[in-house]
Amino acid sequence: MGKKISLGRVVYPLILLTVIAAFLMIERNGMEVKVEGFILDYLPQEYRERAENKPELKKECLIITSDKDEYSEIFLKQIKFVLDSASVGYDVRDYSKDGIVGLDKYQTVVNVIGDTSIYGTDVFALTDWVEDGGRVFFLNPLTPSPELNVISNWIGIDEGANSYVMAKNINILTDFMIGSKDFVFDWEDDMPILNIGLVSNARTHVTTGEGTPVLWEREYGKGRFVVNTWPVANKATRGYTLAAYSLLQDVFAYPVINASTFFIDDFPAPVPDGYNEYVLRDYNRTIESFYRNIWWPDMLRLSRKYNLKYTGLIIEQYTDITKPPFDRYGDLTNFKYFGNMLLNNGGQLGYHGYNHQPIVFENFDYMGLVDYQPWPSYQAARDSFGELVNFADILYPNYKYEVYVAPSNILSDEGLKLLVDEFPHINVVCGTYTKTNYEYEQEFCIDKYGKINVPRIVYGTTFDSYSKWLLMNELNFHFINTYFIHPDDALDIDRGADKGWKTMYKNLEDYIKWLQQTAPSLRNLSSSDTAKAVERYDTIWTERTLEEKKYTIKTGNYYDQAFYIIRLRGSDSYSVKGGALTHIAGELYLVNATDNIVEITFKN
Repeated sequence: MGKKISLGRVVYPLILLTVIAAFLMIERNGMEVKVEGFILDYLPQEYRERAENKPELKKECLIITSDKDEYSEIFLKQIKFVLDSASVGYDVRDYSKDGIVGLDKYQTVVNVIGDTSIYGTDVFALTDWVEDGGRVFFLNPLTPSPELNVISNWIGIDEGANSYVMAKNINILTDFMIGSKDFVFDWEDDMPILNIGLVSNARTHVTTGEGTPVLWEREYGKGRFVVNTWPVANKATRGYTLAAYSLLQDVFAYPVINASTFFIDDFPAPVPDGYNEYVLRDYNRTIESFYRNIWWPDMLRLSRKYNLKYTGLIIEQYTDITKPPFDRYGDLTNFKYFGNMLLNNGGQLGYHGYNHQPIVFENFDYMGLVDYQPWPSYQAARDSFGELVNFADILYPNYKYEVYVAPSNILSDEGLKLLVDEFPHINVVCGTYTKTNYEYEQEFCIDKYGKINVPRIVYGTTFDSYSKWLLMNELNFHFINTYFIHPDDALDIDRGADKGWKTMYKNLEDYIKWLQQTAPSLRNLSSSDTAKAVERYDTIWTERTLEEKKYTIKTGNYYDQAFYIIRLRGSDSYSVKGGALTHIAGELYLVNATDNIVEITFKN
């Protein structure tokens, strides 16, 4: 008789084969999508409308300028933007026309006149006011003059002030800014810094690398001077400017956004075929195998370890086609695989482009620096983007796409208007915070079309001195981080690929660790929630009062939350009503306002 075949010997291998097949299908296509909800809602329309008619703020500060000072206009523009963002009311007075009068109406004065000889003997009006309790910030670096020599000791200068030294970096000695202690910022060209020494009781915050004072404060009589000698006033120094201004007062609070978000551009997108020399050198894999088995698992590891919220930006094709027909990309395998896993790990998807050609037309000037093709017509650009929208809907039919990131941070005004008119479901538009040439530069704000602008600040994995400086300034100005990376950074020598992905990954993790150690209260948010935080920031206004031992922050147009950075000096014991305080660094704290009125009462 033949041997009986056990049923288990037949069934169990079939079950095993079925499980393996199911696993391979999941591995190839990604698992079932579970979209994580957002933590914030968009503001009701009446809050936006109310913000368009903000009341005039109490005039806390006087800015003194002069049309006779050749650089005062630069520093005037800087401090006006900074104070507007900090919700500080101010008056601007041209000394050459109005003189110095009425200082007692203000809490602070910002001087943007570098040449004190313009004042003549009227400069004593400022020093006398400080001696009686006033607070003066010299923002525009003072130039040598007899008047400066007369007042130099009062503002903290003990010697020098008649010549300059040339500097290529600054060294921050204190934590007067978030993340600033022991930070060195380098640049290429020599910059003139007033050659001085300070009196012993001046508090020095910043020097050149050789030790020449750059930023300090000095108590004088009942008041205080804050003096800056660094001749820089631009977007990358707004946090520095605001932190220096905040040194004038023992207690000072200003509104911030409080958000951190990470973008992955060109993801998901078609994966390049074949090999890359650096991936082959280090991993002996194809590009697709590297993305699936090395790069993306590493990115997921960072997301889970540090609770990051990725926003992937979809590119349908890698072509330079700008004329119809706009063919559909046929293979959804990698799109589904990477998209599913990103969404299942708390991420978000947004639009990047049908291809990587920015939405600009033939009148746009690329300055001969890139090979991008302009769109020949409005209809061609519209139809290509419509194809992207349809393609994204096929990937995830019930998903709400609301974020657009411009390819290479490039977008024309006409391109933006096209998006506004043709694709109104896009609520969030992302360009760059600082531009080099032709990029689409933004502020963190609601734009004239009602779209929320969330510009990206830093990118890649080669964090130079400027990138770190820019981020540190934004931590102090808006308390925000916006970062982006591309999968093909690991393939491109210009982005550091020759160093290898292991080094690039380590650089990225070091950046994330520094960010979270420096600003542990910074919220990890999706790009949509970050946009909603920007919306709240851009629609509020602030009133501040200090009465004896109580400091009150009143948030106008408060909806459900507001955040402030506050400098507290002279008291380490307090109680808080209407919110909570979390220490960040030195004298700086984060205020989480859970009510429209926050009261901080000092116990000593």
